[in-house]
Amino acid sequence: MTPRVLIADDEAGMRLVLRTHLRRRGWDVDEAVDGTSALHMLEHEEYDAVVLDHRMPGLSGIEVARTTNCEPLTFIFSAYVDPQLQAEADELGCTSVAKTDLDDLLRQLDEALGALA
Repeated sequence: MTPRVLIADDEAGMRLVLRTHLRRRGWDVDEAVDGTSALHMLEHEEYDAVVLDHRMPGLSGIEVARTTNCEPLTFIFSAYVDPQLQAEADELGCTSVAKTDLDDLLRQLDEALGALA
């Protein structure tokens, strides 16, 4: 089964970077440009994981995660990971990763979804 991942980020360049890395792994990737679109897609499609930017127009990544109870596997991928965001993500059961640590995000996705590929 091919893993299916949703990327939600208002920055086209970041979506391109993530999409490129994930598709190289053979995974199916969908994209949303904001939190509202991401939530709509999560309500109507099935994903193995979602990567959410924290600061997006409309709903923030943490608001989307709160609405979905971090289901599916959810990563808050933000340039602004601070102790409060880390605590909120932990409390919800999702993972926060700084955008400066793309390798860590990819490693965690590989560990979580590699068995599906």
